[in-house]
Amino acid sequence: MIINKLELPQQLICLIEANRWKTPSKKYFDRLFNKNCFCPELYDLDDIKMETLSILKLNSEDDVDAFVGSYQDGINPGAIDLQKALIIGHTDISSPIALYYSRGNVSVIHLEEYKDDEVWVEISDDFDIFLKKIGFSQCS
Repeated sequence: MIINKLELPQQLICLIEANRWKTPSKKYFDRLFNKNCFCPELYDLDDIKMETLSILKLNSEDDVDAFVGSYQDGINPGAIDLQKALIIGHTDISSPIALYYSRGNVSVIHLEEYKDDEVWVEISDDFDIFLKKIGFSQCS
């Protein structure tokens, strides 16, 4: 399954097809993101497509800059190439979670405020590990 020329990880496809890709308990998000997540949500396939494509269609430079993020010392990746990201959910309305296709793997990143900027922070360098951290068991 491909969105914006990016192939979804096999585990995500399996969870979607098995109808198991659902937002887990808030406690998993709070622990993983080390904050009180206001309204965490994992998107269904239609919303993944819609959210990803809507960010790519932003016109305002300010809006685009907010989603690109900014480089900051010690924060990986900081800023991203939006063409390499799929938005899969959020921890709060303005804090998306994305799959990021770089360095030959698929990591999970999260947009958050840092000082006076927005930065992308790597949550997991491996999608399967991310799934375990938010309470999913292996799909086969």
